[in-house]
Amino acid sequence: MNEITSDVNKITGELKAEITAKDDLETIPSFEQVIFGDPASTAAELASLRREINSLREREIHFFREIDSHHKVLTPAIIFIKRVIRKLGRFMIEPIVNEINNYHIHVIRALDHTLNLLDQISAHAGMTEPKAQGPERQEEKERDT
Repeated sequence: MNEITSDVNKITGELKAEITAKDDLETIPSFEQVIFGDPASTAAELASLRREINSLREREIHFFREIDSHHKVLTPAIIFIKRVIRKLGRFMIEPIVNEINNYHIHVIRALDHTLNLLDQISAHAGMTEPKAQGPERQEEKERDT
């Protein structure tokens, strides 16, 4: 046990001595370089994330779907039974679907807010151009309030 601690102390001492002797802070990457990497790829990744969030915004879960049957003979009877079951279970399923849609809306807003923060951080770090609030973003904010 003593050997291990002495080895660890020896190694950390050597590392500290090397760092102090080198004193070359220019080779240490900055926070922005570590987080964002290449500025061109950062801008492309942020644009890709924005497109994905916009595509998610258009999705919504619907309670109603077309009822069909693949049975050759009993198709009308099967469709009728499925419609009756759907109408009987609607009071249970519709609130769940609405709750899922509301959750989905809140997640999209959180992702959008996070992406705006990333835009601001990358613009502040000089990695990308500052994003102006476009007309569709202002319309969304007006709709949300």
